[in-house]
Amino acid sequence: MSNNNCVLAWIHTSAEPLGTCRSCCIAREHITHDDGTIYSIADETFNEILNSKYMKNLRQEMREGKFPSNCNTCWEDERKGKESKRHFYNNLMLNQYNLDLDWDKEPEQPVDLQIAISNVCNLKCRTCTAVYSSKWVKEAKDRNMSLWTPKTRSDVHNFDTSKFWNDIDNWSQSVRRLEIMGGEPFYTKEFKKLVNHLIDNGTSKNISMNLSTNGTIYDDDLLDKILTNFNGLGFNISIDGIGDHFDYIRHGNNWDNVKSNLDKFHELLVSGQEKYNVDGRWKLSIGVTVTISNLNFYYLREIHDFFETNYPRFKVWNNSVYFPQYYSTNNIPDKVKSIYLDKIKNPENYGLSPWKEEKFNNDILPIINHASQDYNNDSWRSFVNETIEADKYRKENFQETFPELYKIVEFAWDKLYR
Repeated sequence: MSNNNCVLAWIHTSAEPLGTCRSCCIAREHITHDDGTIYSIADETFNEILNSKYMKNLRQEMREGKFPSNCNTCWEDERKGKESKRHFYNNLMLNQYNLDLDWDKEPEQPVDLQIAISNVCNLKCRTCTAVYSSKWVKEAKDRNMSLWTPKTRSDVHNFDTSKFWNDIDNWSQSVRRLEIMGGEPFYTKEFKKLVNHLIDNGTSKNISMNLSTNGTIYDDDLLDKILTNFNGLGFNISIDGIGDHFDYIRHGNNWDNVKSNLDKFHELLVSGQEKYNVDGRWKLSIGVTVTISNLNFYYLREIHDFFETNYPRFKVWNNSVYFPQYYSTNNIPDKVKSIYLDKIKNPENYGLSPWKEEKFNNDILPIINHASQDYNNDSWRSFVNETIEADKYRKENFQETFPELYKIVEFAWDKLYR
């Protein structure tokens, strides 16, 4: 086995809200035909996509010990000492799922799928786009932002013509792990239809369901249906700030509602063990994902401390923004960055709890290494411009929401907009 092999290239497809596909959700390129058109689950089956010429070439590069540019995010994470998605899934599928994989053979059917079931969402997060959030579409049009629409023969959301829906009884037979992204799954009719279909065709009992949710909806009946009928359920709640910071970064709902739902999710994790325990195996796991951008990096310790104090059963995951680049934490002026990094490294000097050594080394140090990369002035200016233009449209105010942060960055704020 080559040290560069990634199990996802053999068993997985990541489908975006408009149907387009990548080898995984953080891959730098789409899976394309020879003529450059993008494979779509609206037009091709998962088996056809997994065995496309593009994917065969990607697997061969890995077998030969090469570093495909498509996978640069993982190569960068590994150089920074962070557990990459490649490392995580190799361990998950080969050791926890005990997948017997012959690296020299081409795959027959998908085993693991990630599907952005729809872009319908009730939020328009600052770091998101119209591709992943329907709420973003009007703002993007009003602000004359470019809207990307791929060329596909069929509509992925058309239940009658889409290959995804027509081939569901085939691909669901081999899948053991299904990750649902959004939009917001609990907000869409497609997700409920998918859950019901997999239960009705009898494959749900073999499938572990995984979700990303924004925490604005708590659907007790749907959660119970999934936990009762699927092999397992795991999901992460996306939280990028506390209180007013959440309302600003994840525009469209309010923190009080999300905080109430966090209480319910945590209680479900605590109290549901007996009900959802099968042969000694706990069927439910819930965590929190913090998408770290230059809007919330300064407050990373406060976010972790909030969950350590109030919701100790939730594991908190850090996810650094790579795109759009102007939200990436490395693209902060060096003078500002040094202040941010000092607070992250030495929270006790700011009246905050110190990091536990293991947590710092495993979870925080890779985030610091990412932020410590070279600063790009054009990206910083793009961040300032986007923040100001979005504030105008949304009638929000960066300076008022993050007053202590603005004092630090004020000297580097674009003077044209003062």
